[in-house]
Amino acid sequence: MSQEQLQAALAARERISKLLAPNPFADDDGSTPAALAAALTAQLPRPQFLRELVAAIAATRLIVPVPAHGLEEPAAAVAVEIGKPGGHKPHQNDPAQDAASLALHLDDGHIAMPVFSSQADMQAWRSDVRPAPVTPQRAAQVACLSTDQIWVLNPATDNIRIPRPAVISLSQAQKWVPSWENEQLQAELKEQLMAYKAMVNVAFEAGETSELRIYALIDRSCGKEEMLDAVEGAQQVLVNPDWANRVDHVEICPILWPIEQ
Repeated sequence: MSQEQLQAALAARERISKLLAPNPFADDDGSTPAALAAALTAQLPRPQFLRELVAAIAATRLIVPVPAHGLEEPAAAVAVEIGKPGGHKPHQNDPAQDAASLALHLDDGHIAMPVFSSQADMQAWRSDVRPAPVTPQRAAQVACLSTDQIWVLNPATDNIRIPRPAVISLSQAQKWVPSWENEQLQAELKEQLMAYKAMVNVAFEAGETSELRIYALIDRSCGKEEMLDAVEGAQQVLVNPDWANRVDHVEICPILWPIEQ
């Protein structure tokens, strides 16, 4: 047997193994899993809500939309505030890859992968697609490869943007530690920000419209030039792409010190 024949035989065996493997979602009725439903309806402040929601997603399955075979162009979708359907064509046998072909174009210019907690939520978005249950890890891996590493959960109903660092953590089967609770991340950011002469101190909290809010205490006695250097330097630190996988959106709030009474 030649090397090519051997590789072909091994590939065929792998395909057969996948076909014969037990379906972990055989008993799935398409409804929202209980733990995920509880997380979606929890009355919590936004940061805690998002943290608990991602934890619930990690422990269950998601539903992704699969385009109908032969569909050349996506049919019109229900209009949603956060984005609109993309124009990619279905091309993959992997259900998660097919979902990426129906990517959403968000208002901020990013491309996100639509995922759903239930078949009903998916049908509220589009009635011309089929539901396919997948593991959160697989859906996250495809989002990281084929979109801007972002999910939108239930875009026609709940319309929840799952941030990039959470999706990346799920793709690696790791627990997501939000930036506002991530002491290591904050220590590294603080070290870089405190390198500026006028920077007195730095504090962190969850943002209201951003993922992370940073309070930068700036010494007014250093003079205008040093104060501007600290503010501009902080902005340069935060736009560094090295932080993109660890914190999604950041806002910085400069505070002059001492505070005038």
